[in-house]
Amino acid sequence: MPDELYPDFDASDEDPDTGEPQVVVQEETVGIAWGFVAFLVFATLIAVFIIQNIEPTRVTFLWLEFETSLGFVITITILFTLVADQVVSFFYRRRKRAQQRRSRRSPDDGEVG
Repeated sequence: MPDELYPDFDASDEDPDTGEPQVVVQEETVGIAWGFVAFLVFATLIAVFIIQNIEPTRVTFLWLEFETSLGFVITITILFTLVADQVVSFFYRRRKRAQQRRSRRSPDDGEVG
């Protein structure tokens, strides 16, 4: 194999039976789960926000009209936005994957069109 394509490749990385390169997966360990820490910070900020914005607010949505705390209204709005973002992203990624699969197909695959 050319060294310029695979600079870290060593002949000892080849399978002795087939001569194919072996893939070695090394796991990295992280001392702190930063995603979990970020979640805890975000959850704490949300809790403080709700507690500080406890005054009642009149909410009208379509035919519904009710009174609830401002913090609750904004928190529900944020959560709804996050869910909507995930749903839209799911369909976008699904469509992109389908386009990639179509672009990888060739006329030699036995399909017409």
